Amino acid sequence: MLTINTTLNGLLIMRSFQNRQERLDNLIGLLENNNLWTAKALADSLDVSVRSISRDITLLRQQGYDIDAERGAGGGIELRGMARPPKFFLSDEEILNTLMALALTDSLNCPILGDNISSVKNKLTFFLNDEQRKRINLLRKRVLVGAVASEPVANTVTNTHYHFLNNVSQAFIQQQKLSIRYVSEKEVETKRTIEPQFILLNWPAWYLLGWDYLRAAPRLFRIDRITDATIENGRFRLRSSRSLLSEYGDYFNSM
Repeated sequence: MLTINTTLNGLLIMRSFQNRQERLDNLIGLLENNNLWTAKALADSLDVSVRSISRDITLLRQQGYDIDAERGAGGGIELRGMARPPKFFLSDEEILNTLMALALTDSLNCPILGDNISSVKNKLTFFLNDEQRKRINLLRKRVLVGAVASEPVANTVTNTHYHFLNNVSQAFIQQQKLSIRYVSEKEVETKRTIEPQFILLNWPAWYLLGWDYLRAAPRLFRIDRITDATIENGRFRLRSSRSLLSEYGDYFNSM
């Protein structure tokens, strides 16, 4: 039987695919209160990396904000007076998070939404532009949902080291290589470099199905057994789903 702890653990893993909107709002607030910022000053104010600020500036421009960013001496980041707030915008992470929540609800036969789940999914993707819809549809095919895990598996799901889950999310969405420390069922820890090709869910257990460079073969990694994860330089291409899912595909459905 599923315990309260394992249920909460699964919910927290699902919520790790969270949006950046709160930080974006804080970033806009800083830009509105100061004429010119350096990326370093913004990063220090929001307690994030300069790289994160660069990504957030790109997102804000996609939302319609007119932001000027010049590099070098005398340069800086400035919100121009003609900025226009977005009418409707969701990042890829926000959409994926929502779709995963709906898929999870569906897999657990939750009576609250019932037959409305498919309708909600369709309406959510309706608002996307063609480019984002294409990206999201590809991501949906890479997130597979199966039945509830067996009692022996469910009872072994443990608390996850949540500090690195944003790295897992980013690596999966942006197809970036991931370096992980992984503890096997026999409690042996190894360091692996993987391509996170698929995410699989057997509630409350979440898995990464990735290409493992150490084994030169696809391997399944239970997320709660990962103790650390860092993003590596270099992106990867999606591999043949037929070969990757040959052992697991019959047990899962895409979102």
